[in-house]
Amino acid sequence: MIASGNKVSRQTVLCGSQNIVLHGKVIVQSDAIIRGDLANVRVGRYCIISKNVVIRPPFKKFSKG
Repeated sequence: MIASGNKVSRQTVLCGSQNIVLHGKVIVQSDAIIRGDLANVRVGRYCIISKNVVIRPPFKKFSKG
């Protein structure tokens, strides 16, 4: 458990952890993969990331405008 209230399982794979932002009270269950090495990943408050889930950016880049 981290000071902000996030709970991250030891079996979770965090790629590029410097680009991952968890905004408090987030639960990440075992065997989840968060791909912060591809792009910045931000998760809001009170989110639950279940088992065997992969969080990654979209394949297609969208241009603004």
